[in-house]
Amino acid sequence: MKKWLKRIGIGFACLIMIIGVTVFVMMQMSKFPSSMNMGMGMSGNMNMSNNVKTTSVTSLTQSCTNAPIKKFTLVAENKTIHRAGQKIQGYTFNGASPGPTLVINQGDCLEVHLINHASVGVTIHWHGVNVPNADDGVAGVTQNVVPPKGKFTYRFVVNKPGTYWYHSHQESYKETDGGLFGVLIVNPKVPEVHYDRDYVATLHDWGKTVFTVNDTSDGAHFAAKPGEFVRLRIVNSGDNEHDMTLVGALFKVIAIDANNINKPTDISNKTLPIAPSQRYDIVFQMPKTGVVKLINVDSGAASQFTPDSSAENKMLNATFGSCSIKINTAQVRKWKFFDYSTYGIPVTTADGLSNQTQFNVVDNIILGNSLGFYNGAFTMKFTMNGKTMENLPPLMVKLGDKVKIHFDNPTNIPHAMHLHGHDFIVLDQNGHPMSGSPIYMNTVMVNPHESVDIAFVANNPGLWMLHCHMLGHAYNGMDMAVDYQGVTTPYRVGSASGNFPD
Repeated sequence: MKKWLKRIGIGFACLIMIIGVTVFVMMQMSKFPSSMNMGMGMSGNMNMSNNVKTTSVTSLTQSCTNAPIKKFTLVAENKTIHRAGQKIQGYTFNGASPGPTLVINQGDCLEVHLINHASVGVTIHWHGVNVPNADDGVAGVTQNVVPPKGKFTYRFVVNKPGTYWYHSHQESYKETDGGLFGVLIVNPKVPEVHYDRDYVATLHDWGKTVFTVNDTSDGAHFAAKPGEFVRLRIVNSGDNEHDMTLVGALFKVIAIDANNINKPTDISNKTLPIAPSQRYDIVFQMPKTGVVKLINVDSGAASQFTPDSSAENKMLNATFGSCSIKINTAQVRKWKFFDYSTYGIPVTTADGLSNQTQFNVVDNIILGNSLGFYNGAFTMKFTMNGKTMENLPPLMVKLGDKVKIHFDNPTNIPHAMHLHGHDFIVLDQNGHPMSGSPIYMNTVMVNPHESVDIAFVANNPGLWMLHCHMLGHAYNGMDMAVDYQGVTTPYRVGSASGNFPD
């Protein structure tokens, strides 16, 4: 009898173990089954009539026949990254993070050879560049992931000058956050703004304890002489909004997300709230004496990211010039936020988009979150209209459509909403129309309990991601697609393909 009871007990334990393993595997697969299209075109194409011509993303490329070709090679690899006295097991392009700054001219053909020496699959997404769809670098949507020891070449013409950046779009929450990113500068054919110095300040979060400008957490230093004009390209490659301000000089915001501001005016005693993935270009003139400082005035942990014990230096991120300046940190923290909705001078937009436009497509997206099982764990899921990415139908558009999207965020969590392949105009915030320069972006912050209306012209055929660029939010479900009717993809997302685009 005891022997049978023992056998029953062992059998029951085995059954419990099998159930546990099955549940674990199902949770691991709850986001990506072995092969799926993630709504990127398939669901839309299934409803097409037979007379609709189909186009594969593989054919959506661009000829460089008449353009000067600028060639670069980016080598991805694993590397131990040293920041603020910590050793971070991360990744680099060409041995550094940020990777090399690529500088080209307007109208050049950018040709980048990606060589993957890392232990993980990699892609490159050209953030903010309205590339042909085949070069968008989204694993499982526009290409297969480049495996370890693999290679891939991106080739496209860049016609709009400005400040852009690049990063891996394969498990971005690991790879981009872990170091696979860099800056792309496209200089205009004809100079638009006078400046003597041109600098980049890339803001990045390494976990929750380290904040850097470029490759240092101890304060970056830039040479500048009295009277010189400095163009500073601020790129937020991290997962958090960073509130940045300039002390020691007036400044102008001349561009946001590579889109110029119409007739910008001088700013003083204001803080720039820069969302994850956004770029702010500012210009200022060095004073006759003293220095200029770019400082971070985030509340909470961000103000403690630098290890220096001085309260002043804890806020210091970049210094221009070589003298010293005293900062009243308490006073600076009281400065108001820069409001782009009233900045600059109104002007008729080239695409004719405004609140009076008759839109072909209108969509309302409610940003949400809830606790549940996702990515193999009990965690916070992030949703759009109550669904996570694998259950979200794409927003279907046709070439030439004028599209309006209303984002509503009733939660206590901010979201930085990024659209691939297009610039969009911000129409209003919380029901209040813009009253200054037209503001075009690639990423817009939708703060807690606020709403934002954006609009764009569907002028770049393809299958495009629309997702939160707080990459942990995207990883936990806040992704969907904007699909052009008739466009298909041969690629798949999931464990079978190894493609994980967020």
